[in-house]
Amino acid sequence: MSISGVMSAALSGLRTTEQGLDLIARNIANADVEGYTRKTLALESIVAGGDVSGVRAGAVTRALNTVLQGEMRDISASTREAEIIHSALSQLDMLFGAPGGVSSLDTLFNDFSQSLQQLTSAPDSASVRQDVVTAGQTLAQQLNQLSSQIQRLRNEADTGLAGAVAQANEALTRIEALSAQITSHSASGVAPADLLDQRDREVDRLAALMDIEVVNRSNGQLSIFTTSGISLFDGKAS
Repeated sequence: MSISGVMSAALSGLRTTEQGLDLIARNIANADVEGYTRKTLALESIVAGGDVSGVRAGAVTRALNTVLQGEMRDISASTREAEIIHSALSQLDMLFGAPGGVSSLDTLFNDFSQSLQQLTSAPDSASVRQDVVTAGQTLAQQLNQLSSQIQRLRNEADTGLAGAVAQANEALTRIEALSAQITSHSASGVAPADLLDQRDREVDRLAALMDIEVVNRSNGQLSIFTTSGISLFDGKAS
């Protein structure tokens, strides 16, 4: 190999090393960034006339376990569902009160029932009749308050659903836009790793809102369905 060939090979090695160091620096800088995946740089030999004349940087690939990613998304949806149910049931527990508590629903109902039983034994007693009226009024007030509070919880649930739908639509819109960018950048046959990271973050957002199934396609494309089979994204957002 000529001196110029040797120098060219050495320069190609230096350029490739520089790109590799830059990628390592990005990996370190983004290590704590949510949704970022470690990137690796593939190296390709430059062959001329049957001889290796240097090296060049190939595709940047992601270190990603797709099976673990799918499991994390399933857990995310289940966790969010459990949190919402726990929050609602905790508020209902507070409204009904601890069993046997002074103002709990079961205590007020038992007091009313006992006053009725006493009334059957002494129907002519004015004080007993007044106890029935008082216990009935107290129980009725508690039931009215419960009805009002449960309606409030229902309104909050409706508001939460509307907000979740808006977030899901926003995530799907972003997934569509990023998928279009990935397609346009994948002419070389390799999808851009950073755009894939961004799209995965949006899919993760969607997975936190509902149970989904993600099907990976060729050239970095994907389809998203609900677990019941309804299409959410297949090139276009539903």
